[in-house]
Amino acid sequence: MTTDILNEPDWNAAEAVLVEKSRSAIEHFATQHPAELCSFVAFSVDYCFGEVVICFDTYDNSLLHAKRYEARTLKTWNGVLCEDRGWENAHYYIQRDRLSSHNPHTADFKYHHFARLHFSEWEAYFGNDQLPESPDPLGHVIVLLHKVISKLVAAHSFDQLKMTSPFRVGAEFPRDDHDLIVMRLLNWPSHQGPRV
Repeated sequence: MTTDILNEPDWNAAEAVLVEKSRSAIEHFATQHPAELCSFVAFSVDYCFGEVVICFDTYDNSLLHAKRYEARTLKTWNGVLCEDRGWENAHYYIQRDRLSSHNPHTADFKYHHFARLHFSEWEAYFGNDQLPESPDPLGHVIVLLHKVISKLVAAHSFDQLKMTSPFRVGAEFPRDDHDLIVMRLLNWPSHQGPRV
């Protein structure tokens, strides 16, 4: 009987690679599409296969898909929540299908496969039978992305894009409980509002 040794990936090395490749992808996108009004940059992460895809969405495309998603969601809600016993599963449907003012899925981004990275050691790590379920090992990838996004923001990497106001940066994971997550909001409107 053989047992696989659980070797944790080098998260610091992955962070350095992802920061550098992200900077390069953002610069390349800004050069290739200088007139595109960019509304979202997201990391689509299939961590079990070690895949990270850098995706870009535009304002017009994002609104188009947000409107389509709203129409589908309202159709579902009207069909389920308006039934005699619709209240019994109302919380489930409201939690599962949430409305959003941006494109809710990276697969529908205008530039959904702009750059791709592969981390082969992630495959072995997340595919290992000895990997504990608790605490959730996906937390490593979430922390990694938080650090990468923070470094990109600190370096003003997104400033070379023509950005919407506000502009979103986030991540998406292939799990039912993790849709597209906004992790940072940049380029806030400059109007005077309540102080935070």
